[in-house]
Amino acid sequence: MKGRSRPLAAALALAALAGAQGALALPRPAAAEVPNDTVRIEWQQRLGAARAELERARERSEAAAEAVQKMRHRRHPRGAAREALFAERDAADQELAEAKRALDELLEQARRAGVPPGWLRAEGAQGAAAPR
Repeated sequence: MKGRSRPLAAALALAALAGAQGALALPRPAAAEVPNDTVRIEWQQRLGAARAELERARERSEAAAEAVQKMRHRRHPRGAAREALFAERDAADQELAEAKRALDELLEQARRAGVPPGWLRAEGAQGAAAPR
């Protein structure tokens, strides 16, 4: 039994010595790793702008789809007016797809840059799922 207690006593003595010297203290992050408020604000502004653009594109797409649906129901505009409605719907759908892609790319850039996920959350989504 005495042989087993020696390594334990030695380990405890080393731990006490290291603790006295501060070696067991948690490592502090380097100055470059400390969160910078200006960087956080910049990322939040970029994401806010991308989300606003996505919302604007979504509204335009929904309005264009609704206009086409009304046109089909009433069987109204013909010719160039009808084609203009379909062209607007297609352009709005294309803009929506580009806005989604731009937001996804920005989120990927942030992930690769090591931006903390908390910085990227929508302001109004406390405890809720992130917006689409």
